[in-house]
This record gives sequence, structure tokens and C-alpha cells, in this order.
Amino acid sequence: MDIPTLDSQRAAMDDVVLTVLGSPIIYTPSGGTALTINALINSQDMEKSYDQSNAIALQPQFTILKSAIPTKPLSGDRFTSARFPGKTFKPTNVMQTKSGSRWKFEGQVV
Repeated sequence: MDIPTLDSQRAAMDDVVLTVLGSPIIYTPSGGTALTINALINSQDMEKSYDQSNAIALQPQFTILKSAIPTKPLSGDRFTSARFPGKTFKPTNVMQTKSGSRWKFEGQVV
């Protein structure tokens, strides 16, 4: 019998972490049907630079399982979260995590 490794157990651990620590978001793929999935949300403010000034903007980061959204999130997709009432976001700066089991992206208010 093989001894389990961290990599061999990552998918199961990711699912547990998102179930326990994640927050629900309502994710609507472009042209698709809305579904509720869990996401890890990092909601720190980001400094944005403009021509001659800077501003603080809400730019939360979201991490979701690829098993929930198998295809790379697109800029036409939309999602909402109860943590940000009245705000609708689109995914930007989408990247696959090192493990390959999750998508990580910023949410830009639309």
C-alpha cells in the first residue's frame, strides 16, 4: 500500500477547506446558468494609480475549485457575494494555482 502524499490528498483537502472556510458566491458564466459555489475571499483594498493621483479601490481576490468551474473564468462571467452587498464583479487576472486544482482571480466591480 502506497503512503499518501500531500499532493495525492490535495483535492480532498481543497474541498474540505473551501467547505469549512469558504464563503458562498453566486457565479454566472457568460451565457450560462447561475450556480452557488464556495470561494476563499481576500478582501483587502488595493491602491490604484492614475495619471496624477492614487486612489484606494476595492479589489478582492477569490479562490475557487476548478472542479466547480472547470474552464478558465472569463471577463464576461459575473458573480456576487453577500460579503459585498449590491456589488457585481467580473473576474480579472485569472491564474491557475500551483497545485492546478484551483482558480485564483481578482474581482473587478462592474
